[in-house]
Amino acid sequence: MSLRQLPPELLCVIFGHLPPNDGQSLRACALTCRAFVSPAQASLFDTVFVSSESDACIVLAKLESIPHIQTFARRLSLRDIHRPWIQHSQVLHDILGLVSPYIVSLDIFQRRRRPDSPRFAFPSLAQLTLLEKISLSEEDVLELKTMEYGDNGIPTFLNYFPKLRVFTLDGCYVHNEAVDSIRSIAAPIFLLERLDIRWCSDSLLLDWLMPALSLLQKLHVTLATPNLSTKLAQAGESLQHLEIRGVYSASNAGQLFLSAYGDRITNTAIYRVDLQSLMTAVRTCSTNLRSLHLVITGNTITYTPIQVLVQCVLYLGAHGHLQHLTIELDQYGVRVDGTPWEELQDLLVEACFPALRTVEFQVLVHRDSIPIAIEPLIAALPRLSKWCTLCIRHVTR
Repeated sequence: MSLRQLPPELLCVIFGHLPPNDGQSLRACALTCRAFVSPAQASLFDTVFVSSESDACIVLAKLESIPHIQTFARRLSLRDIHRPWIQHSQVLHDILGLVSPYIVSLDIFQRRRRPDSPRFAFPSLAQLTLLEKISLSEEDVLELKTMEYGDNGIPTFLNYFPKLRVFTLDGCYVHNEAVDSIRSIAAPIFLLERLDIRWCSDSLLLDWLMPALSLLQKLHVTLATPNLSTKLAQAGESLQHLEIRGVYSASNAGQLFLSAYGDRITNTAIYRVDLQSLMTAVRTCSTNLRSLHLVITGNTITYTPIQVLVQCVLYLGAHGHLQHLTIELDQYGVRVDGTPWEELQDLLVEACFPALRTVEFQVLVHRDSIPIAIEPLIAALPRLSKWCTLCIRHVTR
């Protein structure tokens, strides 16, 4: 069977592997033959990008002139949006009227221009009733770490969408805490299957989300996420995939506390997290966990990343269902000789992890540095490579 004879749904999957911004290749595919036109257009017009009034005018003109591409729209991306524009733009209103029956994913970035600006007060977006995925990002005024109390703007916004299943907090730098006098906030009307917290200073929002985690299957968080152990307990047995980012080296050999930083060092504080309590919570609360991804990177002080990893596995203890273990290590702190590698093999090869099938090392490579060779890493883990599938690869940042 030739490629052009494949069903359109398979062609859509194939074209979906092209880079999202590679419009030139998708347009070339659309011009190849009639069979490729619709699948290529489905990938080309999958996302509607709007970042200004001029962008919105261009998008509206295209949607009106080629009506059938409206049905291809699945994701709406609103970048650098401020409240007056999103509330009063007639052009955006017309775009929403055309694509709202098809949009299932929303990416929205709000840049707060004043400390008193309402947070995500966008009731006009409530017409996107089929939304299943939302990614929110918020930049505070001049990154001043504004402190607010009882702001329920984001919970109110999220409760417009009862079908919400996947929620990502790409960056939420406004510190917001509950107060005794806060008026009641309606509980979440949705149940999440995946939660990704890349950075969030809004403890009120995170506490509000708790009831929506009872069916959570995937949790991706930074170590600095408040009440992380409580979130693991709330998800309970439903949690199958856990990723913990931002695990840095211990400050000294006498402490079992780790320092966790956000990706933007200038805008974050240092958090002290008890590693033993965290990994114990992973073991006791996530009994059906299938995969664990630990991102252990950063400048080391006393412990190397591999030593921190050994401690993580040691505190994790026995886990009967864990099948996949992924470790991301900073190449500057990776040392492939010495006892930590032997200790790691001892812990993993024992009967504590009977279901373990794959162990993957992702070595972080900085663009301005020379990658370390992977052969020493393989040589350091001979017993592990014989017992399960061992994968080592470079990850460029």
